[in-house]
Amino acid sequence: MWKKLNGEGGSKTISEEHSHLTVRHKYKMIVNYPIQVFYDVLRAYDFRYLWDNREAGREIVQIFNIPGKPQNQVLEYLVKKGNLIVSSRDLMTVNAEKYDEKTNTYLMIGKSADSFPKETKSEYVRTTVLFLGMKVSPIDENTYLPEVSKEQEWNQEETIHSLIRKTGYRGKITDSLLEIIDSERYQSSKASLTYDEYLQEKLNSSNSTKVDNAINTSRSLSSVNNDFDD
Repeated sequence: MWKKLNGEGGSKTISEEHSHLTVRHKYKMIVNYPIQVFYDVLRAYDFRYLWDNREAGREIVQIFNIPGKPQNQVLEYLVKKGNLIVSSRDLMTVNAEKYDEKTNTYLMIGKSADSFPKETKSEYVRTTVLFLGMKVSPIDENTYLPEVSKEQEWNQEETIHSLIRKTGYRGKITDSLLEIIDSERYQSSKASLTYDEYLQEKLNSSNSTKVDNAINTSRSLSSVNNDFDD
């Protein structure tokens, strides 16, 4: 569920002292405050009450600026203090956010991650973030993969290997790499038209239908007349 945080007013607002920190675009502050300061202010409004007293520190590991919506994703490392019921633990979270300038609000969603790539931040041995694989999609929407494969005389495996190389990947293509690839196959052509074009097409279709009906009616009348003549 998305959690809504108001930049001005409301019970969950950031204090007036820090309200100017909410004005940002893709994690680049208009004022020169570090991103960590921003999250230190914001965190109290994002955590469950039970966790507030257990907060033992957090660190922003990496920020991803992703085009589209949500606009940004932040990877964080958190430490939670334990008690008689719950033991101490550390974990990674992935938080996605987007900012609505019209309403001065944030839409936020967060999820804990259970793993993180070994090639970076390997000191966090208990956690790993999964990047959900590689997506292969043609630049030209009219590209039809089976036709390309046929022309090049490639089998399915050779086609996938060629596409991976074209992305710039120069490492070893392993079975585990192939398993995380998400490919899209275009099964129909795409077309777009304006509303005026739609109306014109609708009018042409309507006129065509009227002509067809008139022809069919004429044929029916002719057939009836022929029956009478007989």
